[in-house]
Amino acid sequence: MSAIQSPPENPGQLERWVDAFEERDAVGGERESLRELRRRAMRAFQDEGFPTTSLELWRYTNVQSIARTDYGLTAAPSSLSQEALDAISPPTIAADAHRLVFVDGHFAPELSSHSRTAWFSPLSAAIAAGEELDLGRCVDPEGHPFAALNTAFFVDGAWIHLAADEKVAAPIHLIHVTTAGAKPRAVHARHLIQLAAGARATLVETYLGQGSGETLSTAVIEVQLEREAELQHVKLQLEEENAAHIAQGAARLAQGARFDSHLFSLGARLARNAFDVVLLGEQASCRLAGLYVCDGSRHADCQTYVDHAVPHGTSEQHYRGVLDGQSHGVFNGRVLVREDAQKTDAQQQNANLLLSRDASVDTKPQLEIYADDVKCSHGATIGQLDPQAIFYLRSRGIGEHAARGMLTRAFADEILDEIELEPLRRFASERLHSKLSDAAASQGV
Repeated sequence: MSAIQSPPENPGQLERWVDAFEERDAVGGERESLRELRRRAMRAFQDEGFPTTSLELWRYTNVQSIARTDYGLTAAPSSLSQEALDAISPPTIAADAHRLVFVDGHFAPELSSHSRTAWFSPLSAAIAAGEELDLGRCVDPEGHPFAALNTAFFVDGAWIHLAADEKVAAPIHLIHVTTAGAKPRAVHARHLIQLAAGARATLVETYLGQGSGETLSTAVIEVQLEREAELQHVKLQLEEENAAHIAQGAARLAQGARFDSHLFSLGARLARNAFDVVLLGEQASCRLAGLYVCDGSRHADCQTYVDHAVPHGTSEQHYRGVLDGQSHGVFNGRVLVREDAQKTDAQQQNANLLLSRDASVDTKPQLEIYADDVKCSHGATIGQLDPQAIFYLRSRGIGEHAARGMLTRAFADEILDEIELEPLRRFASERLHSKLSDAAASQGV
């Protein structure tokens, strides 16, 4: 493949990624447009390499442990029984839910349950059928190194494409399981969501792990909402403690479209979830909310970017972090209001609760405003549990351990309570409260 040159010397595993890609590219079997997209992504990754902390967007997240790891790059999926999946995954979020399950990045039809529809299929099936997929429109691999790797190597994901005014009442659940073995493994998930004018749907992404070995999971989701389309989106990120999870999402909103996304980052040793939204039509609106809970030496990084490109747009961001042990949290949120985007309403808030003296957080909410008739605000807080509140609860017969747990859960539940699907909310609440109980217990009370 002449487009890919020999990589320069690199202390990480850059050359192995390039070699693995060249082997894959030589097999062929895909539309030339997709093959060229993959090649362009690999060229971008080869030019940029793994990001370092000298880059502003990666200033607080060091991925050199990923760069040095000798991952298996083309491993076949492991077998996973229904019983094993049930033991780690959320309960059925709805009796009529459409569910696709992916194991190690590959579609697992025997674990999936969905009715045959014209609008919902594994991405691999669409590729095999020769569909001209609009991949890369929202997430450009250039400037996003892990998205570039994802573009070059992904095997499967979901393709959801609703027709005008189509309403899908049942939630759509995408479950990803990464199995860990004796050697480190890298897997990649890719989703393309396209809703035509007036269409509506609810989408849930769940990322899980099985086993204690090292894994890397890259995830990319592209969302295209036409005029007055609406998408409710929830992501549960729950991998095991030796996992690294790097995700890039992006949404493009036309006139009157609405996108609501809720992130719950409760797993993985290193997790980075980034989401970019561009409001391209007037009266478009988005809400990005998230909760990250870290203990031990875990690291969670949340990156957001909202671009108000036209007037009369609305955006809200509300992220909360709970950090214990020697963990580290990052929130970097940027809002851009362009010169012509008058009557914009953009609100951004990040609050963090530190349960340990050794826990830390870096927060950087940003507003970049070039219009003069707008309503915008941002803020960030970092604090600990209020001693007076603890004293108040203890004076009423509540033990210190229970008091700390109650106050911590109340802080986190403000985000959790926004999940509309009751079984999913209950599952997330149980996982969250289990973590918070462990965190409160670690305070020695």
